[in-house]
Amino acid sequence: MPAEVPFCIFTFMLMNAILEILPKPSFDKWTSIFMVAAIQGLFLSLILYRHRKGNLLANRILSLIIGLYSITLVSYVGYWTGYYKVYLWMDGWTDAFPLLFGPLTYLYVRVLEEGSMPRDFKKHWIPFFISMLYLAPVLIKNTFGNPQWIMPLFASKELWIWSFRVLVLMQIINLTAYGAILLRQFVFNVKSESGSDAEHIKSKWLKRVIWFYNGFAWSYLSYWILVWTNLIKVEYDYTISFAMTAFIYMTGYLGFRQPEIFNGIEQRKKEAEVKYTRSTLKPEQMPMLKERLILLMDEKKPFLDSELKIQQLSEMMSISSHQLSQLINEQLGLSYPEFIHTYRIREAERLLSDPTYAETKILSIAFDVGYSNKATFNSAFKKLTGMSPLEYKRTHATRILRVVRTGTERFL
Repeated sequence: MPAEVPFCIFTFMLMNAILEILPKPSFDKWTSIFMVAAIQGLFLSLILYRHRKGNLLANRILSLIIGLYSITLVSYVGYWTGYYKVYLWMDGWTDAFPLLFGPLTYLYVRVLEEGSMPRDFKKHWIPFFISMLYLAPVLIKNTFGNPQWIMPLFASKELWIWSFRVLVLMQIINLTAYGAILLRQFVFNVKSESGSDAEHIKSKWLKRVIWFYNGFAWSYLSYWILVWTNLIKVEYDYTISFAMTAFIYMTGYLGFRQPEIFNGIEQRKKEAEVKYTRSTLKPEQMPMLKERLILLMDEKKPFLDSELKIQQLSEMMSISSHQLSQLINEQLGLSYPEFIHTYRIREAERLLSDPTYAETKILSIAFDVGYSNKATFNSAFKKLTGMSPLEYKRTHATRILRVVRTGTERFL
């Protein structure tokens, strides 16, 4: 990530300019801090959106998440300071945003893990569009100053109060459900696979994103519980904003400290060029070692061991782990985890298309080929084959059945 933008100086200058222009309800210490964080978040969102390295789709999804958090922070500050009463059009536009945070975070994690947009993801946006449809009369009313033709819709105040509670309940369920799904699929159910430093950095980054998202979701839930039990205080109201502010600064800090998070493969290649400059392996040794490695993998199948580390495989090859990493990177164009995944998925394809394994559960096959959990297996399988293990199994089961039927017809 580029570090040239002087966030703090420019933000405080912009903040002072805004305060000079706006009327004078009230800005206190905390609302000023949140406003600064929101402005910095918008700049960070813009920089990340324009970033041209790494996984562009994942970076842009993250940029959108940060942008939405920042805009939401601005709307909260408008509420606390009283500016939303001066500018009625500010009120209501971010009320549906909580229904975007879950799907976007889930999409970001999936894209960063699998490298492409998941199929059939459109259904995840349905709750957001339903809520926007519900909020449309409120937004029209606030923006255009109570037009007469829309006022009959607000005849029953009690109905609007109860329908808003339903909307909030839907947001809470949506936020916490996505949080639970993310924790189950990508944190609790995934053991650390042996891999390069870049893979470990990415794994830690995704876990942080998931934990910060859950912090926001539970802050949101806690806030509304306190509202409904009449225990709410202004300090408690700030907890949601604290969670969003922490996410913005966490993203910015790690982006500058560990640029490989956003730079992806290009950064790893640059690191590899430096990493192997002092290697003792000679170019003429590479083809022979490559053949030995492929023969070892095909005959002994060490990848079936779920605990296989690069050190163990290098001992089988009688070379150092550093040399083995160089061999895989330069001769096969893969990282060590990608190399192991390739062999495991190839073996899984063989088992899934074998009629004798037709009744075997996919989870059992995942264990058989060296995976310690189904989530990692599914992610690696889809990344390499373009379909889920279940889709692959059904496709090949149909082909096998067709072959059997054809053979039976010929026999008769």
